[in-house]
Amino acid sequence: MLDRVLGLLLLMFEFRYVSTQVKGCDVLINGGSVAGFAAALVSASENVSTCLLEPTDWLGGQLTANGIPAVDFSPEGYPKKFGDTLDTQQANLPPTFYKLLQQLGDPNFITCWVSPYCFLPDRFVHEGLQPLVQHYASYLQVFYNTVPIAASTTSLKESEGNTSTVEITSITAVQRTPMEGTPCLRLSEEWADRYSRKNSSISSKNILEFKNTKVFVETSYIGDFLVLADAYFLQGCDERYDGDIAGTHGNDTLGQSMTMTYQILMHASNVTEPNYSYPVNPNWTFGAFEPSPAIHTPTHTLSWDELWTRRRSYYAGPIPPNVTNDTNGSFGMNPPPYNYISPGDVSLMAWGDYYYSYIFRSKHDARLSRDQGAWQGGVNIETLDGAERYSYAGYKYFKSKAPQPKHLTLNSTHLGTCTGLCKMPYIRDGRRSVGVDGFLLNLSMYARPTPVSTIFPDRLGLVMHGVDIWGHRMKPYENLYPTYMQDSGTYLVLFRFVHSRMQM
Repeated sequence: MLDRVLGLLLLMFEFRYVSTQVKGCDVLINGGSVAGFAAALVSASENVSTCLLEPTDWLGGQLTANGIPAVDFSPEGYPKKFGDTLDTQQANLPPTFYKLLQQLGDPNFITCWVSPYCFLPDRFVHEGLQPLVQHYASYLQVFYNTVPIAASTTSLKESEGNTSTVEITSITAVQRTPMEGTPCLRLSEEWADRYSRKNSSISSKNILEFKNTKVFVETSYIGDFLVLADAYFLQGCDERYDGDIAGTHGNDTLGQSMTMTYQILMHASNVTEPNYSYPVNPNWTFGAFEPSPAIHTPTHTLSWDELWTRRRSYYAGPIPPNVTNDTNGSFGMNPPPYNYISPGDVSLMAWGDYYYSYIFRSKHDARLSRDQGAWQGGVNIETLDGAERYSYAGYKYFKSKAPQPKHLTLNSTHLGTCTGLCKMPYIRDGRRSVGVDGFLLNLSMYARPTPVSTIFPDRLGLVMHGVDIWGHRMKPYENLYPTYMQDSGTYLVLFRFVHSRMQM
């Protein structure tokens, strides 16, 4: 408690001459992710004054700043046809999102084979999301390059029983303005500066106070509000298997892997590029793939061409004649996209999940940094640095196996960075989450030996996908996930299922 009081006094001391109170924020949302942006649009469309905090200069989360510009629809479902599965049908998608996909997708040619919609992330931001922000500008304020650093709370006693809940009364955030002419820094190198209240050689800061806000919404990948408000939340494998009580047998520093994605541009001739050489861990491994072309069988290892076109964001060549939807949904088109590769192509690589350490610090350490007035998202910067170096090493490995390695360069333009990597890491599940009424969606609720789906009337979204578990393979944790996680069928997300149990 003393640490937290001293930390708050430190924050007050440093805020005294730079703080700006923001008005007109009945709803404050942290994180311009897909979920956060959708929440902001719904709130603003109801004529509610809404503020959205985004840690980067792009909205869109996974589809943009996190560098996965491929909507991960599953080819599973009925009928089995990529453009006709239940989760791609207009009736099962939010109208605005469906319209964006139609605007960005090419019905005549699918550039990739992991999804019917792969696109350039900068185009999605500038042509899709920014016009929506402008349309709702009367009720929506977006604060780019902004992260929360402190929260004021009050404890409310429940009407029944002796338990109490925490209610946020105000949020303090720091907004940075990058300095022109600063050297190119990786995210791990500038992460601490993002949360610092002080001006630096790479950015100037503005401290923002959000008071008189009625609703606080947490939709970021980091989950700042949850820790800053000292709310109940789960993290990683707090509950390792069904029946565990949170924290008893679980591990809050064990979670799924993450990746720093990157894009590659294919040139028509040899090109010299900077040497992205960073220390490489000798224990790092990369997935195997076959030279091009591969022999295509149901169990074959992916070829270089298939990996290149897996999440290809842009196809630069002419659209071939007589292309049709693939009837079995395996590659989206017939003939499949990997038959067509051209100079000018831009390919997105999320092939290189970093599973050697976990992105989040323990809940204890995260809370301690908060109480000491040193909040930096509760993130392991060493893990972030390792993921970046792993991506560079993976890029060099993939490039070395290309038919013409010197025709490839990292492409920074469409990811909006100077590093060639995405703006923020793509963090899989195991993120910080807060429960409602103590509910937890255990995987056994929808684990099935064979694919099965039921459409419930209260569905919030429709997902047709096998349970996607990317484990933490760092010994001795690689075998901790229960076996039923690996043998699950398709499932739907229900409104009553989008909660997790509060820590007991």
